[in-house]
Amino acid sequence: MAIWGNRRTDHSMGVGPGLLLSDQVGARSARDIYRHFECLRLSRARIEIPPRSLALNMGWPADITWYKLLTDWGSLVAGSLGFAAAIVAVLLAMSSERRKTKRELESLRRALGVEVRDYTWNSYRAHVQLKAMIVGHVSPIPALFVEDKSRLPPPQIYPNAAVKIGEFGECAANIVLFFNRIGVTREAAERLLRHPSADNLPSGEIAWAVERLISIAQVGINLLPYLKTSIVSQDSTDAEVIKKIQSEVTDWAGRRTSFGVS
Repeated sequence: MAIWGNRRTDHSMGVGPGLLLSDQVGARSARDIYRHFECLRLSRARIEIPPRSLALNMGWPADITWYKLLTDWGSLVAGSLGFAAAIVAVLLAMSSERRKTKRELESLRRALGVEVRDYTWNSYRAHVQLKAMIVGHVSPIPALFVEDKSRLPPPQIYPNAAVKIGEFGECAANIVLFFNRIGVTREAAERLLRHPSADNLPSGEIAWAVERLISIAQVGINLLPYLKTSIVSQDSTDAEVIKKIQSEVTDWAGRRTSFGVS
């Protein structure tokens, strides 16, 4: 049974298939129209920007909170903090290593300064004594005596500083030259003991020992300003020692040729 005016149909009786198809098409069209307007409304809502809220979206979810950040993104936060902590630890370790290296270098510089001052002063004193003997024509002058004066003791600090010699900057070359001259002087002093005239050395042989000793002292005073020891008893006499050695260098320069030293 169907009521044609109200477009109703009794489906159970199978009446009005044409009206049933018409109702389905109309319902589908209504749904399409509703969906169209709903999509239009939503698109306008997305485009509209509320006033006083012109915030730049950096890609974070709109509903993000500190709680969600710590719970949902906990692994990322923990990994970031761990990475930052590792970088800080590496930087602190590098800074500590630099401070340690600097302290070691300063300690080595002070110790080397003490050794250089001892060699410089001992070379100067030995030079003065041997020069006075050949200038005063003292005879005999045995090789054992000359060897005792010019044979300086082996260095103790320099062998440990040799591996870091480049860290001493512009004075590094003079440090190497200084200790090389000490080694040459030690070897020359040992050879004097085997000289044919070891009981009374010729003045020329002694003059060469005098020359080598003053050359050590001359290089030594050039190192004093770079190798401060922070010890008052050591550093306070530098000016006086430099003055004495410079005066002796000048005096020996006028005498050396007369003893066959060129």
